[in-house]
Amino acid sequence: MKQTLKLLTSLSIMWGCGNVNQPNHLTVIGGEEIAADDYPAVLTVLQPSGDPCSGTLVGPGTVLTAAHCSLAEGITVLGRPVTVVLRGDDSGNAGEQDLAVLRIAAPIAEQIEPIMITGDEPSFGAAVTLVGFGRNQPGHGGELGIKRRGENHLSSVDELLLITSTAADNANSHRANIAPGDSGGPLLYARRLIGVATGASLEPGERIYGWFVNLASPASREFLKKAESLGAVFAKPS
Repeated sequence: MKQTLKLLTSLSIMWGCGNVNQPNHLTVIGGEEIAADDYPAVLTVLQPSGDPCSGTLVGPGTVLTAAHCSLAEGITVLGRPVTVVLRGDDSGNAGEQDLAVLRIAAPIAEQIEPIMITGDEPSFGAAVTLVGFGRNQPGHGGELGIKRRGENHLSSVDELLLITSTAADNANSHRANIAPGDSGGPLLYARRLIGVATGASLEPGERIYGWFVNLASPASREFLKKAESLGAVFAKPS
């Protein structure tokens, strides 16, 4: 994986999912549009610009997203303002702690069951689900803010990152991958949260890689433990 990570960080075409700078020839690997009440704990982290990031309700009033989705003033979730409980590295660099824990300022009237964060690291090849509000068309095309779901398999498992990949031409692929607007969204294994979307890259002419912060890593566990000490509440097994 160290060789894979070195390759990813040296690619000429990269983007953070909330930073729309994809090349026009790139076909975004999209999933299927789903209803708002499907995966209800996956929420829009709305930026003041009107552009979305994605996030996951992981406990009462607690949302986990990417650090680079939490920088602006005036972010809202479910139409309510949020405060940042804890923010990690916001540079968007591969392998850094691109995580943020948000607290929704007002009580949530909606009955939304949080998604639990798994303590177990998945293995290479595990079937995973991606959910987010990102684009689904080449380049800057396609609508933002529509909830979509897709399936893939883990192509690499590292101490810092979980990685999904898809053929760049997408001609015969049924595997989804992340796109602008999906940053902060969940990578799910058996409906448990195992990763947070941090960015993606294109290896020219070959493969698209989606990067997710590995929530089972020691660094992520320490981050979440610190957030809990600062008042974040995470769902626990009953």
